[in-house]
Amino acid sequence: DVEPAGNVTLHLFQTEIKNQSSQTDFRPASEFGYGDLPIYSSYEFNTYEVNPDTRKIRGIEFSYDQQLTFLRQQLLRGIRVFATYSHFWSLPDRTNFVPQNATAGINYNYRKFNSRIGGTWTDDIRVGNPFTSAINRGDTEWLKERFIFDVSLGYKFSKRAEFYVS
Repeated sequence: DVEPAGNVTLHLFQTEIKNQSSQTDFRPASEFGYGDLPIYSSYEFNTYEVNPDTRKIRGIEFSYDQQLTFLRQQLLRGIRVFATYSHFWSLPDRTNFVPQNATAGINYNYRKFNSRIGGTWTDDIRVGNPFTSAINRGDTEWLKERFIFDVSLGYKFSKRAEFYVS
């Protein structure tokens, strides 16, 4: 038997980000020095600027990864299952920030063959995009949760050559 055959982890963290750049609201052309140019005077512009505040991101992540070594048939012993769940908090609260996500799947390896079936879920996300609406630029909108699934297959011909499809 191969030991250890699996693990469980719990990760708690806090990250502090200082001087993070952030996108500004739309402002008249005159604030950017284009007010006297007839071509641009009716336009509004936005840019990025450094935010002097400190942003804190706190999070917790739980992971599980297990090779199914208890399966006695050699053909089945290459099965591995995995799952991860993460939850994050941003202080101050920000747009374009995913508060929760999870991944799960199954890996299978047998001799030179390998495969993977997996999926990722991301929570609803609040987005503040200046182009979300032609009428109300800069409005905050919610994007619905989403699921992404993936499949991959591979065959290792040698130490230096492998064919895979994903």
